[in-house]
Amino acid sequence: VSAPVIVGRRVLYTPPEENVLLGLDLVTGAPRWQLPRENGQYLAAALADQVLIVETSRVAAYSLAEGKPLWN
Repeated sequence: VSAPVIVGRRVLYTPPEENVLLGLDLVTGAPRWQLPRENGQYLAAALADQVLIVETSRVAAYSLAEGKPLWN
């Protein structure tokens, strides 16, 4: 769980009551994508087009626009 982070037109949010990372639209607040945090420990960084998540045994990158996996 981490504080909401604004990057470009996205708000990245990890609600404490759920085990997910949400990518919300900055203007409308509408969910644009959702990632399970099964092994995710915390949001490490949010760059211009990537979200980096530190997991138990790896670091993974996801697309900021769509939440799709990029690398791990």
